[in-house]
Amino acid sequence: PSTSFIAYGEESPVQMEDGFPMEFQLKVTGASKVTYKSNSSKFDVSEKGLVTLHKNYYRVSKSGSFTSYSPVDINNVTDFTNIMYRYEAGNSTITVTADSQTFEVKVSSLEYRIA
Repeated sequence: PSTSFIAYGEESPVQMEDGFPMEFQLKVTGASKVTYKSNSSKFDVSEKGLVTLHKNYYRVSKSGSFTSYSPVDINNVTDFTNIMYRYEAGNSTITVTADSQTFEVKVSSLEYRIA
């Protein structure tokens, strides 16, 4: 099984058009114990199987026409000036273990920009 997401990469968040998924609920039936594990920093998965795009936080600095993006750990930020987040496009897998069986779900995100 596979699913696709949309990521964006501009300085400010864009309004997503209807129909572009930002999360996906994995459903497993008939198993008594189910666990989920993301194999990438591009996706998060909850203990109930909700797959979402991972937010990567950056501090934006501008010097003339040059703009730089420095990754930050949002848990350690005290000054939120010029902090933004981005989703990264890419492919990965979510490992699902249902009782004693393990399988992988392919997930991908596509870059979405408004020109």
